Amino acid sequence: WYYFAIQKETTEAPTVSEDVFLPAIQATTTSEIKTYRNEEWGFEFWYPDEWEIKENIYRSPTSKFNLIIVPSQEKYLPDPILVNITIPEFVSRAFSDLKDIITEAVVGGIVGKKYEYEFESMQRISIILPFGEHQMILGTEKRYEDIFNQIISSFKFLEIEN
Repeated sequence: WYYFAIQKETTEAPTVSEDVFLPAIQATTTSEIKTYRNEEWGFEFWYPDEWEIKENIYRSPTSKFNLIIVPSQEKYLPDPILVNITIPEFVSRAFSDLKDIITEAVVGGIVGKKYEYEFESMQRISIILPFGEHQMILGTEKRYEDIFNQIISSFKFLEIEN
């Protein structure tokens, strides 16, 4: 069975000259784009070459898998961009006070909820997606919104055979 409706899959990352990423890439980089692919959880996305991925930085019973995407050459506060696969109860508790600031978001063909809010004096954006028996949180600090949008626009869910 499959977790999600599957989008057409491509194995080639775009180059800087392709329209789909041109505005975000020009604003942030002149280098290549990398692909992050996670076969175990069934998703992939593109991200700028001068950013890096750190997996499973959080150890918690509620987080089944997580990663952060961070700028390689810049100091940053925790979690510039976060992908967290978690239990639904965590999301219900963590986002229960934010009911008035929800909009719809579509990532990789999956409809979710987008929250824009302030947390610890920082403007944050989080998108919550259904993810099988779990939920996926895609989050960022507002100042990284352009890179975040670039990443989520390339997000694809892959076939997972169980």
